[in-house]
Amino acid sequence: MSEEEISNMELTILEIISQHRDIHFLNIMAQIKQMSNITDQSFNKNLFEESLAGLEKKKYIRRLPSNPETFGITEKGRDLL
Repeated sequence: MSEEEISNMELTILEIISQHRDIHFLNIMAQIKQMSNITDQSFNKNLFEESLAGLEKKKYIRRLPSNPETFGITEKGRDLL
């Protein structure tokens, strides 16, 4: 997967973050878990964490300086959506 390609999990996380001004990673994870439960799929925590890190590395999201466990979408992330 090239750096500009994003996985379904990454896209889902990006869409969740874009719906909020800032969102704590636990809230993102809770929404992903709920979606997995509704669709009768198992939640893969490693995939979630890798996807979150991938989005940050690709500069689609950023950690807030005031709370490193809270994320916001970047301009690049908004442009992708």
